[in-house]
Amino acid sequence: MSALDLIEVWAKITGNEPEKVHISAEADIDDLKSELFDGNKEKKRQHYGVFNNQRPSSSARVPHDTCCAQPILFFKVDETDMDVTRVITPDLNTIPSNENFLDATFSIPLIDKDTTQVEHSPPHLVDTIHYQNGDKYVGEINAQREPHGKGMMCWKNGRRYEGKWKNGKKDGQGIEYGANGAINLTGEWKEGVKI
Repeated sequence: MSALDLIEVWAKITGNEPEKVHISAEADIDDLKSELFDGNKEKKRQHYGVFNNQRPSSSARVPHDTCCAQPILFFKVDETDMDVTRVITPDLNTIPSNENFLDATFSIPLIDKDTTQVEHSPPHLVDTIHYQNGDKYVGEINAQREPHGKGMMCWKNGRRYEGKWKNGKKDGQGIEYGANGAINLTGEWKEGVKI
């Protein structure tokens, strides 16, 4: 393969910085995952890619129009998402055919033999949200288009947060970076407040 056959693709694995990968212009998403995860099949299976609000199949050709600010994002498959992810489009009224199944309620026995009703919500939607003030969010969202699940918020002042969200607020494990790229805070958040 000659250098002319190679392209530069920007990719970002959740929790890491975007990185530039040199890969064949004919490569597919599976080839890119092999490159990112050094051929580790288990890690490849545990991640899926998202680009331009879409989840391309493993056999889809790698997009050639990536950049550092808009890389192909690789998220770890959440066991609760049952390997199905809905992708947000401008028409938020689209309901997939498996919606009723995914909204079902399941009973899960706890260790102390109690039974608790747990509502299984559908898989998180993935979107890129550009706010009017210049901020940008990329990641999983809820039905109200609020950050919800795993995602990254980039504020226009250069600060960013990567981690878990719940209904628009930082909630769970995460890392907050300053405008200079250095880690400011790391740990657990609850309803937007560091605990």
